[in-house]
Amino acid sequence: MPTNRKRVLSLKPLVWFFALFFVICVPIRVYQMLNLLEAENGFYKRTDFTVPLLSALLVLVSLMMVVWPILSGQNKSYKLSGKRPLLAYCSFFLSIGLAVNIYQTVINISQILDLTSSPERKMVWVLVVQSIFAFFSALYFIIFGLRFLGKKINLTRYGYLALSPVLWAITRLLQRFMRKINYARVSELMLELIMLAFLMLFIIAFARIHSGVITDNTINWKLFSFGLPCAFFALLYSVTRFGFWIAGQGSLLDTKSPPELCDLVLGMFILVYLISHIYFNNIGSKSDEHADFPAISRKDSVEDDSLSLHDVIRHFDQIIDDTDAGEPIDPTDENKG
Repeated sequence: MPTNRKRVLSLKPLVWFFALFFVICVPIRVYQMLNLLEAENGFYKRTDFTVPLLSALLVLVSLMMVVWPILSGQNKSYKLSGKRPLLAYCSFFLSIGLAVNIYQTVINISQILDLTSSPERKMVWVLVVQSIFAFFSALYFIIFGLRFLGKKINLTRYGYLALSPVLWAITRLLQRFMRKINYARVSELMLELIMLAFLMLFIIAFARIHSGVITDNTINWKLFSFGLPCAFFALLYSVTRFGFWIAGQGSLLDTKSPPELCDLVLGMFILVYLISHIYFNNIGSKSDEHADFPAISRKDSVEDDSLSLHDVIRHFDQIIDDTDAGEPIDPTDENKG
């Protein structure tokens, strides 16, 4: 008997493709860093077959991760619900990474200011703004982590903070475009630019979901189409850089693109967040749609009884004691609590 039911393409194979391409690309990248890159700037000093090979692999994996979710037929918008400790702790680690990024940015500012004739002094204002948005981003991800440890927190009340990572990514992108580089031979920096472009698109979709401003059901594919490539590029260059640094080969790394903890934990956070959607949220089920708290107006979100920022900070001091607490009460469900 004919049916009009729409066929849905599973997103689970994307995780396996992610892992497969990652395992292939990392050794190639390590070989290039050992043999082909200039340590001073991360440019290619010479090329061989691995350069077009890695480029083709990166284009292929990017296209696959962007197009697959669009063609999957899954165009619903929904949110995660319940306690998710792994996601919560990844969110806390991301906050720590952002704090380290602030420290590195302040050090960078002081070094630039010490060079009175440095042409990079015009970057200072960008770096100052970047550190400000990094601070608010860290604060948001602390609140986000508390939410998924089971605290009674309505994330729609902190929608303005959800935009901070977008602005942080924009300032990082500006800072990199202000560097004098040779785009014909650029290598390390190009990976960062691609990652930051995907990050901005992902965070915009992420912020729309968790700030409660969704007005349609087409947000879902954007999370995966932009988030997976962002995580792939962030982990690709972060794992290789930290590998060289841990092995005592930091002298082989680009001095202007050092290992950054924020990028490593950012890739981990996005990957865990998306895997939580794919494997533990029963994608394609009606019961999941808007599972956490539905899109509500700003007026309604102010009138609920969720925790204030003061309460969030107070509860953050009790994380270890409270992680074994029961399931949280949905702040927007009038029939609960």
